[in-house]
Amino acid sequence: MQIRLDITYDYYPSETGWSLEQNGNILMSKRTGNSEENGFFQYRTNLSPGMTAKFNITDTLGDGICCGFGNGKYEIYAETSTGEILLAMSDGKFKYGEEKEFETPSLVVDDNNDYSDNHEITSTAAPSMIQPTNISPVNTSPTTSSTEVIIPGAYDDDDFFIIPTAAPITMQPSTTFATNSSPEEVTSGAYDDASFDKCVDSSSIQFYVDIDLQNKDCTWLNINMIRYAYLCQFLDVAHACPTLCDACQYFYS
Repeated sequence: MQIRLDITYDYYPSETGWSLEQNGNILMSKRTGNSEENGFFQYRTNLSPGMTAKFNITDTLGDGICCGFGNGKYEIYAETSTGEILLAMSDGKFKYGEEKEFETPSLVVDDNNDYSDNHEITSTAAPSMIQPTNISPVNTSPTTSSTEVIIPGAYDDDDFFIIPTAAPITMQPSTTFATNSSPEEVTSGAYDDASFDKCVDSSSIQFYVDIDLQNKDCTWLNINMIRYAYLCQFLDVAHACPTLCDACQYFYS
């Protein structure tokens, strides 16, 4: 989950140092003595969802970042698919330093097969398979029935994912085609049973990681699993990489 720090330094930013940590690991920081310019800055990093994190900030002269020599302050936000969530904030009047502890939003799979940041997964049972309800044919010629599936509700308009159906799910458009002069009816939303024979990680499906890394695939996740294992909590990632995410039992039987 992407976290953003918005901070306005006072006129002497070299006096200010800060760090953001989770599970004892410092994920981003600024040491005192670093000569940032005064004014407004933004910093981003990734934190594991549904877990506690700490933000520490210090000032070597004991006057904080407000208000004797500038009007400094800071806010910490979670950038989610449904908007940003304020996690912590300060007016900058902390003298020598202060610590803010906060919990990152989690994910939930609700009864409507929709999921979003802000909630917590409360059951360890197998997650529900999202049934696509918006299927757009790419090519309606009799010899090609390739489609793309849009999972509604999962992301906003700027971060919508289009998942190719080459593997492991094959979708057929709700269209009647002529084959040897005999019409054949194909039902919208039907799955091809043959695609469920094997639980394998996709080599073509990509999923969104964050604003900096953008879209990645299972090969990338395998290499970076130590840091980005939390991505397996997302249904689209677990579905694309079921073996890597140990999720075969949820999608295949």
